[in-house]
Amino acid sequence: MTGFANEIAMLRSLGNTERVIRLHDWEQKPDHILLVLEQAETDLKEVFVQLMKLVSTENPGAPPGVPLQAVVFYWDQMLRCVKVLHDQRIVHLDLKPQNFVFVRGVLKLIDLGISQRLPDDCTRINPTVPLGTLTFMSPEQLGASELSAELSHDPFWNPDTVSETRLTLGRKSDIWSLGVMLYIMVYGRTPFPQATEQSRMLAIINPHLPIEFPPVRNHGLYKALQRSLVRDFRERASVDELLSFGYV
Repeated sequence: MTGFANEIAMLRSLGNTERVIRLHDWEQKPDHILLVLEQAETDLKEVFVQLMKLVSTENPGAPPGVPLQAVVFYWDQMLRCVKVLHDQRIVHLDLKPQNFVFVRGVLKLIDLGISQRLPDDCTRINPTVPLGTLTFMSPEQLGASELSAELSHDPFWNPDTVSETRLTLGRKSDIWSLGVMLYIMVYGRTPFPQATEQSRMLAIINPHLPIEFPPVRNHGLYKALQRSLVRDFRERASVDELLSFGYV
């Protein structure tokens, strides 16, 4: 029940924000914990699915993805949710469409069970096991940390060396996850469509496998994609930088 205890602590500390689901009450039983949360109407995954269906129905020849005007709106709202956490030195570590929900029209974050608060004297943490959902996990969440960044220029790079690295996570890990979600909205697919989990994992951490960025009719979104999906976390944009890009 460690995850629930962590979530309760996080939600209580964020009780005054409008961008995180509100915890009304909780009760601990011998074998489980009850949480009473705000009721959400829907999540972003369902919104994206419905928008993509609408596009394919009304414009059969249109490229897959969410209409760019809607992408700009939802992207801005997602960034504002994550900014609340990052300003409080909290890294979510499991950002995905299902964990963004609407409560009376306001987009909010949920599922902070594996979230971590950064100590005041550092910007990164070192968990002992990988955390997150594979499709949205950053290279460093899979073990590709500073060492794999150094190996990015090594033509003899071997994915087996990643197992020797230490997990090193921070706010930029959330930025990668946001980038994957933006990629799905814009292109209607994930940046790593490999069939198996193992091949997808290796694709995410492989510094020699380029990520494809087809042209986008919105310079700000295109720039955000390129600045979010960078394998070296030190080169990724911060949430404040992403908010400063022009998306009109």
